[in-house]
Amino acid sequence: MFDDQQIPLWFRRLVLNQGFRRFLKRLLPITLGTVIVLIILYEISSSIDSTDEVTHHQVFNYSRISWARAADVKVLVNNSVAQSLKDKIKILCLVLTVLGHQESQALAVNITWGSRCTLLLFVTSKPLADLPHIVLNIPDNKRHRTAKTVSMFEYAYQRYIDDFDWFLKADDDTFVVMENLRFLLSHIKADDSSYLGFYVQQFVRQGYMVGGAGYVVSRGALRMLGRKGLRDSSICKQDGWREDVDFGMCLENRGIRPFYTRDVFKREMFLPVKLSYLLGSNPLRKEFEEPRKRINVGPACCSQLTISFHNVSSAEMYQLEFLLYRIHVFGRHVDDAFFKDFVKPEPIMT
Repeated sequence: MFDDQQIPLWFRRLVLNQGFRRFLKRLLPITLGTVIVLIILYEISSSIDSTDEVTHHQVFNYSRISWARAADVKVLVNNSVAQSLKDKIKILCLVLTVLGHQESQALAVNITWGSRCTLLLFVTSKPLADLPHIVLNIPDNKRHRTAKTVSMFEYAYQRYIDDFDWFLKADDDTFVVMENLRFLLSHIKADDSSYLGFYVQQFVRQGYMVGGAGYVVSRGALRMLGRKGLRDSSICKQDGWREDVDFGMCLENRGIRPFYTRDVFKREMFLPVKLSYLLGSNPLRKEFEEPRKRINVGPACCSQLTISFHNVSSAEMYQLEFLLYRIHVFGRHVDDAFFKDFVKPEPIMT
């Protein structure tokens, strides 16, 4: 207990002052009200960030019916080369999603490009009724994307390291042309330590791959991480919101180098932003006009063998699926031999 003599005289006079007391009485409700409003705003922000409670996931998606027999709709095509690569190059696709996207984004991935993975697994915090998935005890929001990514790769290492050549990380708004991905990967040995995607030289000394465009990690790289790194916080950050930057630092700390993935014309194969932006119909985000991230706009934006599209809605996924796999321009034929020297992936030296 304090002795009254220990309390400064000016402070005792201030406390006893009636005007000061009236001021405190007025200030207290305002202060409490402000705190309550800030708490409410924080909770609203958290609920928007985490979409696992979105009610529209219960709405039945008509695509389940309209695309249910897509494989039976005959298309005149010879896909023997693509099928041969699929048999040789085994890819585990790990797609981050949330329960609220079960009938929209996740369903579209499952019906379209995900069907061409060797194995597709959605990564979520709660079970998905009829989609292949793994459940991680990590909240479905952006603040924990690093934790989800690290845990996802650890799961893949523990259970699938000897079953697959490559491990693809994608979001549920990413569309991947698996045939073009396999063609690129056919130029690299899976047991070497490799890491490919849309490259950005920022935040990490050797650069990193932008998460939205998707990135692939070789069996050799994942084996290195699994043996030492994934659960070592001095090597790999265990949680955060910048998953792609954090994972890029993790790979750098283990000596795993990013690979150059532009084609022979220096056009991008992994697209980090919406296609309409790259084609010039919408303003490109300023960050991709910086020298470290520069990307062309217009017809020269993207490779003829583009691998991934980002920020794709579920409706746009079905459109891409139809345009890429069910339409052919008569009289135009591209021989596979044309692409013999089209890509030359090699480690980026920084």
